[in-house]
Amino acid sequence: MPRVLITSGTAEVDREGLQALKDAGCELVFDIYRGGRTEDDMVRLIRGVDAAIVSVDPFTERVFAAADRLKLVARTGVGYDAIDVAAATRHGVVVTIGVGTNDAAVADGAWALLLGVARRIPQEDRRVRAGIWDRPTGADVWRKTIGIVGTGRIGKGVAKRATGFEMRILAYDVYQDQAWADSLGVRYVPLDELLRESDFVTLHCPLTPQTRGIIGARELGLMKPTAYIINTARGGLIDEPALRKALLEGRIAGAALDVVEEEPPKGQHPFADLDNVVLTPHLAGVTHGSVKAMARAAIEEVLRLVKGEPPRYPVNPEAVGS
Repeated sequence: MPRVLITSGTAEVDREGLQALKDAGCELVFDIYRGGRTEDDMVRLIRGVDAAIVSVDPFTERVFAAADRLKLVARTGVGYDAIDVAAATRHGVVVTIGVGTNDAAVADGAWALLLGVARRIPQEDRRVRAGIWDRPTGADVWRKTIGIVGTGRIGKGVAKRATGFEMRILAYDVYQDQAWADSLGVRYVPLDELLRESDFVTLHCPLTPQTRGIIGARELGLMKPTAYIINTARGGLIDEPALRKALLEGRIAGAALDVVEEEPPKGQHPFADLDNVVLTPHLAGVTHGSVKAMARAAIEEVLRLVKGEPPRYPVNPEAVGS
């Protein structure tokens, strides 16, 4: 009987999918990720497991070395920076992600944060509830310039939504889709130029060794003092102390952050005391529809494994069949 470890709370939503796993002869082992998962925790959990449906649990070389039966790690989302993919490949473990399951939700979430920080909606909601009626001036969005860092599915979705606001759209990506850019009137530019010219900078690239800290003190110094930065990707893309300093000194107007380096934060959120920041708990991609889609995609990857079928969206296809 294949044993399937389930750490992603997202998977619990798809009751029909979980029943399909049971009907396929799988034993389900639940240990839902609530934050603070350690390498030692995963070493303990992974032994005797054939497949895992996971959240952002740490999968390191040591964890894969401890996995005596593991063949598949299925992420319910699309980010896999918590997984050492090279180690997975060395140990013959396929890693899959939920391609196309939540990109529209994240694009919507990025726009919700952009509008929220530009118009100070969360801050003014709190003030109205406190009996304050002062009607401060917000920032314009219509026909302003948006800079999109990363033009995968999510970045492209953000750009498409920006056309409705008749915005000038700049983009930066190592891999450029010029046909797509031409179709929407998007202009690819170097990152420095994007930062200098944009009124809103929104991050949609994966967290890799190359992109970690891609927005640091130097980059923030290039931005307009009236500009805003939005991050719905990964906290590690931004040098948090540098961002905090720039916000405190008024070198940029504000930030909207769905993600931070440490999730959940130990103690107070690092930006909780700043009034020019809008904060959410990594929920940009979480909607009723996206959660169901993410759960089903991961469950289907496990079912394919059980049936002897190849995975649909492997990150490391070289591990397939190993």
